[in-house]
Amino acid sequence: MATLTSPEDRTDFADADRGFLGALHPCVVRDATGRVVWDNDAFDFLDEDRPPTVHPNLWRQARLYAKQGLYEVTDGVPQVQAGPVELDILPRVNAGDSNSYTPAEGGARC
Repeated sequence: MATLTSPEDRTDFADADRGFLGALHPCVVRDATGRVVWDNDAFDFLDEDRPPTVHPNLWRQARLYAKQGLYEVTDGVPQVQAGPVELDILPRVNAGDSNSYTPAEGGARC
């Protein structure tokens, strides 16, 4: 039987934050017609204390899953992450600023 990670272990959170460049505010993903297909802001309640009725590992996993934003997965390769939304690798567009990332044609739009 697998051993559960202790809710106090912050290793996964440090790993999940590696390469973090910034969050999407608001983190609402819309389709081409403007319809909301994912609203990550609905999970803001996870920033609060865990209710006693929720298993600590479930709360921990939900908090990891709700992390969203723009991450640099390797040098010069950014990625948008927003819950279950497909993770898109964005081509880097140099706008004269080494920290500028712009979705190229067909790239992610959040």
